[in-house]
Amino acid sequence: WAWIVVVFNTLKPFLIMVIFYKIVDVIAAYFASLAAKTASTLDDQLVPLLRKTLKALVIIVGTLFILRDGLDLDIIPFLTGLSIGGVAIALAAQDTIKNFFGSIMIFIDKPFQVGDWVTSGEIDGTVEEVGFRSTRIRTFRNSLMYVPNGKIADAVVDNHGLRQYRRFTTTLTITYDTPPALIEQFVIGLREIIKSHPKTRKDLYHVYFNNLSSYSQDVMF
Repeated sequence: WAWIVVVFNTLKPFLIMVIFYKIVDVIAAYFASLAAKTASTLDDQLVPLLRKTLKALVIIVGTLFILRDGLDLDIIPFLTGLSIGGVAIALAAQDTIKNFFGSIMIFIDKPFQVGDWVTSGEIDGTVEEVGFRSTRIRTFRNSLMYVPNGKIADAVVDNHGLRQYRRFTTTLTITYDTPPALIEQFVIGLREIIKSHPKTRKDLYHVYFNNLSSYSQDVMF
């Protein structure tokens, strides 16, 4: 009968672990509904990561209780060995730990969110996913970059997705047989187009006749 007692003692912590495992899904679903109501897409990525972390924690704690209550094992030496092994693993995995804390800083500071166009050194593309270790960025060559979060957390990131306006610059060429008075009216007309357009800034634009090139008169727009 000893094995039956062991089975029953093991079932209790096991069932509790399963219950908490399911509760994590309920909590994650609740936070997912809250994240869906916000404009930011970064918290949508945080919910799956939170769910995975909590489930891993439930499994670890549940396993310890099964070993202690079900199998009647002394888990103190196990925890001691685990802590010593944890130090060794931490020393061997410094980059992984750095990337983990880098991901935490990204979620706290929110320098970008999923869908933003970012540039930083060789990084140039659209953020597709932010994980615990790395951020996935789709380049304009349609390739995929996996950038360690520790590197992003320490880098200067230019987030084009947060721009309020995008600067447009071009040069309009006019033939040399165009009279100066008509050029002046042309420049005035361009400025009026900017002033009347509903989606242009009215306080920062430059439209000038500014250059005589080899084959044309140039207007900076």
